[in-house]
Amino acid sequence: MSSTSVIGQFKNQSTGTTCTVIKLIPTNARPGNECYVTDEAEYLELDPTDPNNFKMASGEVLIPLY
Repeated sequence: MSSTSVIGQFKNQSTGTTCTVIKLIPTNARPGNECYVTDEAEYLELDPTDPNNFKMASGEVLIPLY
């Protein structure tokens, strides 16, 4: 069974909409095995230009709400 961890609330830099980012961790987790999704099940990748942000498949960037 895998586990989940809520990363936090993020805002789409283009549209201003907010979402929750969730980290999915498989049971046989090794570094790099985890993946990230929004609360609407959209796959995310870490933004290579800023480790605090996430990038959506559409190319839009999610920034943390602080």
